[in-house]
Amino acid sequence: MADDNLILVGDLMEIVADVGQTYKTKVEDMTGNGQYLVGMPSHAGIPALLRKGEVYPVLYSRGEGIYSVYMSMLGYEKKDEIQYIWMNQESVPRVFQRRGAFRLPIDLKVEVRGYEEEHGSGVSKLAEVGDVALLETAGTIDISVTGLALMVKQDYKPGGILVLQPIFDEKAPPSSIVCAEIRRALPENHINRHSIGVEFVGHTRSMQEFLSKYVMTEQQKQLRRGNRY
Repeated sequence: MADDNLILVGDLMEIVADVGQTYKTKVEDMTGNGQYLVGMPSHAGIPALLRKGEVYPVLYSRGEGIYSVYMSMLGYEKKDEIQYIWMNQESVPRVFQRRGAFRLPIDLKVEVRGYEEEHGSGVSKLAEVGDVALLETAGTIDISVTGLALMVKQDYKPGGILVLQPIFDEKAPPSSIVCAEIRRALPENHINRHSIGVEFVGHTRSMQEFLSKYVMTEQQKQLRRGNRY
């Protein structure tokens, strides 16, 4: 029986060629010694500009999991006027995500504001977040596409709603402000702080896509630095 994480002909892959941007491709052929012929990776019809000798993070699915692996670009090959590229596997595949959202340990600044409704509509004033009082600026413990954990000064209660704006180094979408429900809150008495876990309950599709790519890219950076999860 083949290894669960073995890359096979026909597998769909995503190559991270730019910060936070993935390019889709498919394995067309393999040599058996770690070299793979793949279609020209592209995003929205635009081909990726891969550099020969450069190593790129690559994602692919297997069973219930998503795996990440490093591959170097060996060169181009044209067959019947169709352009392909050769990639060489440079690392052992690692589980990137399995059953639920991967939580990335990272320290980000997050602006925390109160939640306000307009005339009982249940809609947060996200578009006018500047008018909502800033409660504090907190730091994250981890982040995923579904929520994050924060170290905060105030004693927030489970079930409460907050309006959050994480401050990313990379260019985030304009709608990076999200509503989040507090799922857990634990006192950290030794540092006079509280750790809370929140679940996003109001964020746009563009924000969700950004978070997915951001978490993936940052995980690859941490793996390069030797971090283990």
